[in-house]
Amino acid sequence: YLESGTPGNKGTTSGWLNRLLGYLETSSPLPAINIGVTTPRILSGSYPSVNITRDSVLNEPSATLRSSLDALYQGQGELSLLYQQGQKLKEFLDFDLAPLIQQSNRGKSVNFKDFSYQSQIIARLIRGQASSQIACVVHEGSWDTHGGQSYTLYQELHKLGQGLSTLVQDLGEAYRDTVIVVLSEFGRSLRENSGGGTDHGRGNVVMVLGGSIRGGKVHGQWRGLEEHNLEEGRDLPVTTDFRDILGTIFREHLQLNDKAIAAIFPDHNLTSLPGLII
Repeated sequence: YLESGTPGNKGTTSGWLNRLLGYLETSSPLPAINIGVTTPRILSGSYPSVNITRDSVLNEPSATLRSSLDALYQGQGELSLLYQQGQKLKEFLDFDLAPLIQQSNRGKSVNFKDFSYQSQIIARLIRGQASSQIACVVHEGSWDTHGGQSYTLYQELHKLGQGLSTLVQDLGEAYRDTVIVVLSEFGRSLRENSGGGTDHGRGNVVMVLGGSIRGGKVHGQWRGLEEHNLEEGRDLPVTTDFRDILGTIFREHLQLNDKAIAAIFPDHNLTSLPGLII
C-alpha cells in the first residue's frame, strides 16, 4: 500500500512514483532510476524507468563482445532498436559515473549495496547529463529488530545517516531543488520485549529533507506516550496519512495541480501539511 499509494485496494498494479512521472516535463534520457535489479512496485507502471545494477556500473563487456553485439543488432528490427536505445542510455551512465567506474578499474573495493555508494550514483545522475528527476533505492538492512535492538538499530540508522549525508553533499547545488523522502511501511511497538527488541507496530516517522523543506522540526501531531493515547495500548497511532506528506510536496514543490494529485492518489482527499515547504 505504501508503494501503490492506494491503501485498501490490492488491485493497483502501478506505483505512485511511476504515476508521478506522467506529470513531470522532462527531456531526460533517464528520467527515473532505481538502484537494484528488480523494479520495485513504487516505480512499476506504464512509464519507463531504468534499473541501475552492479553490472551496468562496474562491469564492462570486452571490446570483442561489444563489437560483435553492435554488428548483430545494427538492423532496424525491434530487438536491434532496443539494443541501440540501451547503448545510448549506457553512454549517459558511463559519462556521469566515470569517476566511480575508474575507481573500480583501479582495483578499489566497491560495495554496490552500500547506501553511501548508491547515493553517489543517484547524485551523479541527477546533476549530470542524465538529468534524472526521480530516483528510488530500497535500503536493505536489519530493520526487523525483534531482538538486540539497541545495537542493530544504531548500526542501521548510522548507515542511513551516512548515505543521506553523502547524497546531500554530492548533489551540490542540485540539492536546493531536490526533495528526499525516507519511508518505511510500519513502525515498532513502544515497549521492549524480552529479547531486548521491539515487535511490529503501527505509527512511524517519515523523514523529509531538501532545499525547499522547512527542516529542524516535527510536523504533524504528537499525542504523547500515555496508554490511552496509544493504539491498542501498545503502538504509536498513525496521525498523518503519508499521502498528505507526498501530496504537499507535489503541490508546493513540484507545482502540480489538484487534478494531477488526485490521479496519483485516487480516492484520497488531500490535506496539506502547513509549513512543510518553505
